[in-house]
Amino acid sequence: MRKISRTKKGFTLLEMMLSIAIITIISGCLYTLVVAIKDSYISTYNSDDSIDYAMLYAKAFENDFLARTQQSGVYHKDDEIIWYSGVEGGVASLYREVKISGGASTTSRVFTMSMNKVYNPAGSGTVDKWKILMTYSVSGNCVNYKITCIDNYYDPGVVRCIYEGGFWLPHNGDAKFEANGTATAFARSGGTELDGLKFKFS
Repeated sequence: MRKISRTKKGFTLLEMMLSIAIITIISGCLYTLVVAIKDSYISTYNSDDSIDYAMLYAKAFENDFLARTQQSGVYHKDDEIIWYSGVEGGVASLYREVKISGGASTTSRVFTMSMNKVYNPAGSGTVDKWKILMTYSVSGNCVNYKITCIDNYYDPGVVRCIYEGGFWLPHNGDAKFEANGTATAFARSGGTELDGLKFKFS
């Protein structure tokens, strides 16, 4: 009588179910890890990007303020310079408005930087990645400012960075160390935020 031996080939149903379960668990863990890494990267990128924009706005404002208020023979008593940030003509910029006493008023851009566009999923369409809000305060002879960077990808926008700084008003070089004008923070847009800074020469 011939004996037929059968060799075992493939997996049993139980082995296949265990394999699928193990693969599913590992896949879930890997997916969670990938999402966490992605979120961490996006968070770090947004933080670094917003800080860069805030520092550029701060440096542009400080340099322009100090340069304009220390120019001799250019501005005279009661002339005014106003700084503010905003969007005009679809361009986000830091602006300077010069009001000559008894004369005309001119507005020019101090700083403009092209931004990446993002699509707001809430239906606002394509917008600038960042909204920059700049507010001011004056204490004594010190000008303080706060720059808030808002991520427009979300609706409402998410604050990613708040950058604060300040500097002393330029003086006229006399022995009293007095400022050569008066700085005043005011609500330019009519709200409660002091989003405009006016310097009036004395």
